[in-house]
Amino acid sequence: VYPEDYHITLKWYKKQFRIIPLQETTLHWREHPKRTSRNSAHYQQKAFFDLKINEFITNEFQAGDQLGIVGDNSKTDLITSVLKENNVPYQIYVQGETSGIYTSIGKLNLNKSTKLLIAVYPDNKLQEIENYLGKRGFIIGKNAWYV
Repeated sequence: VYPEDYHITLKWYKKQFRIIPLQETTLHWREHPKRTSRNSAHYQQKAFFDLKINEFITNEFQAGDQLGIVGDNSKTDLITSVLKENNVPYQIYVQGETSGIYTSIGKLNLNKSTKLLIAVYPDNKLQEIENYLGKRGFIIGKNAWYV
């Protein structure tokens, strides 16, 4: 399945492989404008979202789960298009600015079957967002995922 490198990473995730960062260089990547991944539809953002949201539905989502999407942006549009194709109900919890993430998550009706897809993640606020989610029972990789 294209994009194949992303696909294998999702398979590793499913098998609960632990991926850790290394300090040393292990691969020198040749980057150029004619590279297939820069020019083929198989590697456009929609292909990544089709793959990862379908994997989420297969591996993480079960009938009866409540699904919330935090974000209202182009990523949200890609996510919801796949969810609609698969008849998966969802609720979008943030309308507009990323700063509304805390108010929106606070409005979630949490239960043990709540799953959360996070389509906003300002780099300088990741730890703050994860702390906030943790206090409300969300654990990244268990019942909440960045997309």
